[in-house]
Amino acid sequence: MSIAVFLIMLYSLSYAMQVVPLSVAYGLWSGAGTVLTAALDVIMFHESFSIGEILGLG
Repeated sequence: MSIAVFLIMLYSLSYAMQVVPLSVAYGLWSGAGTVLTAALDVIMFHESFSIGEILGLG
């Protein structure tokens, strides 16, 4: 499962790099990965965010 998700992410990054510059595409890819990982942490493990964590993700 994780290999399939990783391949989808790489395909999405390569597609985004055709439309926007590398610096923008990679920055968005990195940021989205961080935010989605935090969201999955809340959903799967029922973690809660503190104000500092929310501001850090923002």
